[in-house]
Parts: sequence; structure tokens; C-alpha cells
Amino acid sequence: MTSTWLILFMCITSINLALSKTISDVLFTKSLKIDQFLGRCPGYNNLVVYLQDIRYAPSKNNEITISAKIVATRDLLPQLKLVLKLDRCRVREDLDSCEPYQDVNRNNLCELQKARNQPWTPFFNHMEPNLPCPLKNGTYLNNNSTFDSTPLMALPIQGWYWKVKALVYESVSSNLVMCLYVAGYVQ
Repeated sequence: MTSTWLILFMCITSINLALSKTISDVLFTKSLKIDQFLGRCPGYNNLVVYLQDIRYAPSKNNEITISAKIVATRDLLPQLKLVLKLDRCRVREDLDSCEPYQDVNRNNLCELQKARNQPWTPFFNHMEPNLPCPLKNGTYLNNNSTFDSTPLMALPIQGWYWKVKALVYESVSSNLVMCLYVAGYVQ
């Protein structure tokens, strides 16, 4: 048995050297696969902020190229709150196997939006016109920006199918103003 693993290791190392990749590149390469990205969560059709014309595609180095239109039908109140609701499912084909996993809450969404060198920074930097926070009534376009999914690869998320709702609330009134839905997995 040990000799089988040794032979396998030597074969991978030989292939590895031929392709100029590290062993970790060969053995541990992961990528995010998005099955669905909805600018409005199902059942939340009348919220004041939503995304339209969403296009996304894998790019290079765990980056996803994203284009979208953000529509705000009124000015938002300050002090926005983000809630990520994560559900994990055993497999994509059996959504009855899904269970609530964890909620991630972030106050001061405007501070988060302004943060530099974050996976979402290119998305917000490519908005035309510039995206104010809190959001003002209007339409904002984003064309071919990137989202770096590399930080997600360090989390223990492989082996599950994930459904994520991103909910944005006005903190003062607790009004839900936006809900996005993303489903996918890491392979």
C-alpha cells in the first residue's frame, strides 16, 4: 500500500514539474461554481433596491467577472445593516437536505462598501455613476468588474451545496430594502 502512494506521489511530482505547478496547485486547486445569482430573492419582488441584467462568468485565479445594474427606487436611510443567511445542502440535487448553517451580521454596510483591498472592492469601484452610501434613488451600472473568491477557498465549505441570501436593512426602521440570492458550491 505504501509503495502505491509513493508511485502516485512520484507520478504527480513528475507531471507537476512538467507543467511548472506546485504540488499544492495540483492537489488542492478549488474553484467557486455559481449556479444561480438572482437580483431579487424569490418572494421579495417589491423591495426598493434590486439588481438587474446580472451576468457572471469564471475568470482567472478564482476571480468571477460580474456585470449588473443596481436599481434604487428611493433614497435609503443611513446606517444600513447586512445579514447573510447561509443554508448548506448535502447535494445540489436534493434541496430537501438543506439546513440553516449560520447567519453573518454586519452593521455599517457603508463602511464595508468603502473598505479597500477586499474581494468586493473592484465591484464597487466600477460603478457608474459612483455608488453613494446610503444609496440614492437611481440606476447604477457595473460592467465587467471582478470578485475575488480566493478568501472563500480557505473556509470549510467544500463538499456542500450552498444557498445564500444577502439581506440589507435600514437599521433605524428595520425595513428590508434589498435581498439577493446566490447558490453554488466549491469544487
